[in-house]
Amino acid sequence: MMQRLSLLLSIILLSGSSFAQSMLKQFGGIWYCTTEKRYLEIFIDATDSSRVTINDWSGIPQRKVATNIDAYSAFYRDQQLIVPADNKEHRAPYCALSIRDGRLYYSCNGALNNTDQFLTGDQYSTTLIFTRSKAKKQRN
Repeated sequence: MMQRLSLLLSIILLSGSSFAQSMLKQFGGIWYCTTEKRYLEIFIDATDSSRVTINDWSGIPQRKVATNIDAYSAFYRDQQLIVPADNKEHRAPYCALSIRDGRLYYSCNGALNNTDQFLTGDQYSTTLIFTRSKAKKQRN
């Protein structure tokens, strides 16, 4: 019985790790939006491998010396990263990140819509397009 439990736990840990690596390969790294001069850095959450952390900043490529960095937590669903709406602490809209043709599409509901847990596609919604940055990763 104990051997079966140990084997099951090993399988779960290994599958979680390969899942995280697959997600990281698709979304991980630093992305840049030329129209907004904005950077995103996406990496696996240190405390929960089923989630990622997204650091968002403007200006210079090196996050280490950038100011005004926002951080979001997202989960993976249907080939997308989902940032749920938050109407309590941060007042953030629902966003979905997807990859098409080697570009990252970052679509969000309007800033005042912090309750809907799906993309509405209304006139206040936005989509930004990011490409992989050549900037060196500056994780701390």
